[in-house]
Amino acid sequence: MKNTTVIEIQINDDGSVENSYRVNSEKGLPLFNWVIQRNPALTSYFESIELISFAPVDFLTVKKESAVIVINYAPEDGLMDYFALKVDDQGKITKKYYKPTHKVKRIIDLPQGSIVATQFGIGFYPEESYDLFDCYFFHDDLSLVETFFNRKLDSVEGYIEGLKLFGVTYNSQFEVVKLKRYLFPDDPQIEFPERL
Repeated sequence: MKNTTVIEIQINDDGSVENSYRVNSEKGLPLFNWVIQRNPALTSYFESIELISFAPVDFLTVKKESAVIVINYAPEDGLMDYFALKVDDQGKITKKYYKPTHKVKRIIDLPQGSIVATQFGIGFYPEESYDLFDCYFFHDDLSLVETFFNRKLDSVEGYIEGLKLFGVTYNSQFEVVKLKRYLFPDDPQIEFPERL
């Protein structure tokens, strides 16, 4: 069994935290077992899973206890080369796909000094009745980002200087419903877009 290293930390503006792991790790395998107990058909994705996590309920896209698996290939032509499946405690799947940023007519306004994280695309829900989108961006001023969106993120020790990766969830009216920050303790290069 491999280590328990957290690969990605998502800090949400409601104070919740989502930790993501490799699927074949000590923390990832029990999560995957939880998923396939609820939806055995997902066993076939095992070799293609990039990350797996337990998602806190946010009453937006996670309305019940759910796990999230990130698959590392494009679900359809013209989309980014990864997608996510949110699997709730009844085995119901919610798909989340990602469009390249240049294929999106307009993204939400971002704070001055932001760098759009084009490598992550714009998240959307293709088959669900969710009017929600995610834009990812880098910024070096946490306080400015919080003020711009009028939302607060918990501080994290050890991650103070330099660019930070954020995500903002919004609807088709460009109303912000969630602000997130991402940390990569095992791969800090991700926080520096010029090094990717």
